[in-house]
Amino acid sequence: MCQNQHYDLKNSFVLFPKDMQKSHDRVAERIKNKADMKMREEFQSVYKRVKGQLDFEWDGMKIVYPASLDDIVDEGHTLRHCVGGYVGKVAAKKTMILFLRRCKEVEKPFYTVEMKAITTTTNDSETNQT
Repeated sequence: MCQNQHYDLKNSFVLFPKDMQKSHDRVAERIKNKADMKMREEFQSVYKRVKGQLDFEWDGMKIVYPASLDDIVDEGHTLRHCVGGYVGKVAAKKTMILFLRRCKEVEKPFYTVEMKAITTTTNDSETNQT
């Protein structure tokens, strides 16, 4: 754990902390914070890339982009489904979550939309090979 964080493993302060559990917890918290920050940055880059391209409003409904990972988690809690568990997939650019809202109640969760990249392949009809 400390080696991956580039700690000086020859330093006795690192090797023999006064409280091993507290030291471990501190390092684990730093690692988690770095990972969370990276995930949040990746999340922002996903939505920044598509902002404005997926705008949609029709018949009293509209698409709303989540502003943060927490918005996705909150959506799942409110609508009682598992979309909060998708934040890692969103940050990894494996899927995208959008919210469908009633225009009159844009802040109130109504429906959650998952979008995945669509790839197409062509097959040779006689041999069924790509």
